[in-house]
Order: sequence, then structure tokens, then C-alpha cells
Amino acid sequence: MDPDALRARRRAIRRGLVRTVLLLTGVTAVFLLVPWKAVNLGDTLLITAVFLIGLAGAAALIVWQGIAYRDAKMSGSARLQGLLVALYVAVLFFALSYYLLAISKPEAIAGLETRLDALYFSLTIVSTVGFGDVHAVDQAARAIVSFQLVFDLIFVSLAVAAARA
Repeated sequence: MDPDALRARRRAIRRGLVRTVLLLTGVTAVFLLVPWKAVNLGDTLLITAVFLIGLAGAAALIVWQGIAYRDAKMSGSARLQGLLVALYVAVLFFALSYYLLAISKPEAIAGLETRLDALYFSLTIVSTVGFGDVHAVDQAARAIVSFQLVFDLIFVSLAVAAARA
């Protein structure tokens, strides 16, 4: 391979890695640092609309990365990296949903009190481990968990299928 082309490829990989680290840092900072308790969560319609918009956005991100993964112009590491970032963002989205629900209805999810609890709960669902120490109690929480289970079945399996192709 031409030395100039090799240097250009390495620069592109470094830029992609820096963008990925910045994106992950940004979404994690939003999840961890925004004072979510200050947000007024009294309107169920507003909460539902925001959840559905976020769900559609997370799904679109995974589909977009799955398509990009199959694009021959991307290197293998960049393709897999994009899928992993999309899945991470989806897990954070669900963790934020659980945390916001716990703020508005503390009895909705037993054992969920902090952001770390919410992230832990979301990860146990996506990994299908389900220890039972944190669990959905009321109908709204069970609906969100059901959405995440279906979401994970569809989009995580699509991401795995794209990675194997």
C-alpha cells in the first residue's frame, strides 16, 4: 500500500476514534450530569411523546449504523465501532427512561434509586440476565421494559446479523 494512502487511512481511523470517544463522553455526560430531578415530569403525554421520539431515534441510529456497517467503504473496526456506539446510546436511552420514571413515580421500579441503578437495570435487560434485585412493579415500568425487550430482540439481532455479514 502507498505510504501516503496508509498515513491518510491511519489519520481517518484516529479521527473516527476521537469522534467516537467525544460522542460517548457527551452522551454519558448528559445522562450523568443533567439535573433530571429538576425537570417537571407531571405530564404523562409529554413523557410518552419524549419516550417514543427517543425510541425512534435510538432505533434509527442502530439501523443507520447497520447499513453503514455493510458499506464496503468503511473499515471493519469502524463499522463494528459504529454499531457498538449505537447500542450503547440505546442502553443509555433506556436507562434514562427508567431513571426519569423512578423520579416521577419512585414505586414504579423496585430497587431503582440512582442513575447507576438505572444503567444497571438497562444492562441486565439488554443482556437478558435479569437478577431480580431491580424490577418493574407498575404498568408504566413494565411497558417500558417490554419496549426495551422487543427493541433489543429486533435491533440488537439486526446489529449482530450485520456484524456477521
